[in-house]
Amino acid sequence: MKKRRMPALLLGCLLTAGLTACGGPQADPENGPSAQLPNPMVAYEDARFPDYEITGYPDREGMTPTAFYLIGGALAEIDYENAVLRVDGITENERDISGLYLTDPPVESELTVPHSCCDRLIGVTVKQYTEGTLAAWDSCGDPFTWTLWLPGQTAEQARALIEEVVAGVLVRMPDAGL
Repeated sequence: MKKRRMPALLLGCLLTAGLTACGGPQADPENGPSAQLPNPMVAYEDARFPDYEITGYPDREGMTPTAFYLIGGALAEIDYENAVLRVDGITENERDISGLYLTDPPVESELTVPHSCCDRLIGVTVKQYTEGTLAAWDSCGDPFTWTLWLPGQTAEQARALIEEVVAGVLVRMPDAGL
């Protein structure tokens, strides 16, 4: 009985491989349907997006933005050579907007940072991973959630930059007089 199953299994595998490689249906990229989805990352020249503008982000020597994106129409991203700043106005799900999928357990700590534009302290959750440090916080007075990813830095190394970013960044809405 075992002798019959092996040839049948081998024959089935060969037929499947042969149909795929030699004569199976082929996609025609010019005339047929495409399996590609549109890229959800849309590049912008600066931090002025259709529904809001990000202000107060670092733009100085050693921390100059390299790219600005709007992802999926809601999540904004400012890329730096050694950091990624993200903000999202869709916060009802309390989802992770960092874009990171790290498996090692982080070492968590908390920071409290006074914001430069509102009379309020902002609580920041800092997670140190093997690959770097992630800071997450809610905006001062609006429904936006922020993350700052600093690859290759420990929480202690990243602390001053986290405090600088959290104290300065702000979302300005069009009806607030952009």
